[in-house]
Amino acid sequence: MDQINEKQRAARVASIYAHIFSRAQEFREMNAAIEPPMHIDSALSSNIQFADWIAASVSRAIDYQLERGSRYDWVPQALGSHMHHRITHESKLRLWQSSLGDLNNFDVFKAERPYLDRLQNGSMSPEDLAKLERIKHASMKRR
Repeated sequence: MDQINEKQRAARVASIYAHIFSRAQEFREMNAAIEPPMHIDSALSSNIQFADWIAASVSRAIDYQLERGSRYDWVPQALGSHMHHRITHESKLRLWQSSLGDLNNFDVFKAERPYLDRLQNGSMSPEDLAKLERIKHASMKRR
């Protein structure tokens, strides 16, 4: 949806909000949605800065999970309890074609770092290590 122009995005915002809120009774985690999942101008939504803050928090949590010397070791302590039960069940960091498994919903904000534990004890394959490096690199580009 981000590949369309601003006028088209403005026209779709109302229908996206309607979709989110129409599912809220059946899927309670939809109540946590604060904004449509698309780039929109701040004139259409006052939640832009809040969404940016959340995206930055998730990015730092991923850095903590995947980087041994992460400077974001404060994330689980500062945000862990606040983010618990606030992330949709379906949210995940999919480590594509990896034997590591996915980081599901709240897992990214936990203090435990299962992927780094596997790296440190030498049980991670070179292929999985290379995939983690690509994920880490991609998340750092977004900052």
